[in-house]
Amino acid sequence: MTSEWMKEFVRKASGKIKDAVGDVVFDADLRKLSTMRIGGKASCVAYPSGSSIQEVEEKILRLMEICCDNLIECYPIGNGSNTVFGDVHGVIICTRKMNRFWIEGETIRAQGGAPLPAMSAAAKDAGLSGLEFAIGIPGTIGGAVARNASNYLQSTSDVVVSAKGLRGIQRRVYALLWKNPGHKRFVKRDTMFPASEEDPDFARRMPIGAVIGDDGVRHIGFGYRQSTLTDDQYMDAYVPDKRVMARDLLYSVELGLEAKPGEEIARRMKQNRSHRARTQPRGSSVGSVFKRRANYSTDKSGSRGVGHYNAEELIDRSGCETGPEGWREGDVYMAEQNPNFFINAGNGTLRDFLALRDRVRGRVRDEFGIELQMEADVMYT
Repeated sequence: MTSEWMKEFVRKASGKIKDAVGDVVFDADLRKLSTMRIGGKASCVAYPSGSSIQEVEEKILRLMEICCDNLIECYPIGNGSNTVFGDVHGVIICTRKMNRFWIEGETIRAQGGAPLPAMSAAAKDAGLSGLEFAIGIPGTIGGAVARNASNYLQSTSDVVVSAKGLRGIQRRVYALLWKNPGHKRFVKRDTMFPASEEDPDFARRMPIGAVIGDDGVRHIGFGYRQSTLTDDQYMDAYVPDKRVMARDLLYSVELGLEAKPGEEIARRMKQNRSHRARTQPRGSSVGSVFKRRANYSTDKSGSRGVGHYNAEELIDRSGCETGPEGWREGDVYMAEQNPNFFINAGNGTLRDFLALRDRVRGRVRDEFGIELQMEADVMYT
């Protein structure tokens, strides 16, 4: 489907989209949605919001049903802290205004766009441990679950109990309920079910990689900076050429935390802030461009040695030149403090970002025979 057709589909459905969500921007500047300030134009960006999880769910469901009915492609994003954009023809559903959360005992229930730093600070004030790692991460809880956001001490997979989402396939919208079987507080929940039409066998026959437990609930599988929610094989397993959603949209997350002394929580937060200050450069970026730890290893005798390395070490050992005066494509360059961070000096473009990415990948491949795996998302149509 061409971009012109998609733009026309959005134009024809614009009134219905506006009525469903309310807060909508057409012909939107996507630079405002990326922490790297790189982006083209989007046909439409919708900002669902509501005072309750149910209200948010109803708005997103109406929006997705409109998109399914009109064959409009949807792309959910959170705070844009790991995404660079080109032009996107379709509807971007931005969750950053779905930002409410509630603390009940040792449980936090949150809308999918709740900001991680605010949740971390509120948990500390309530004497709850588990979100110390999130104090400096400029993302949302929905994105944290999908990407298993983490630091060197903790990860999202340690605290997530369950998540609810929506998925559009062809002309139907399905409700999803995921659980984290590794969390000690999980109790039985309902399985995945159609949101608008009965199809009780759908969850059993959909050939995806996620495990279905004895209780019929889908299990989230977590790995380093990934989950089954971001696994391409899982996402493309069911009619990949006819999907409406590029990713499942998580609108609700339940976390199970643990009561601990405030001094211990504060100490961990201080460690996290210090670690980020030492390892993460300032400037407009999307954090790590490549997965830092992805079982990179080599026995190739390169000019800078052999062994097991993380992404930063591979880039550094391959001879890539960092800093504003080093390797540079347009206004995008590698930070001296951490070469896995690409910095936009002001007017960087997606073309610049991709050119530097390919240049770095090529050097590491030539030197070590290793293909660096992407952590940052690139979105364009």
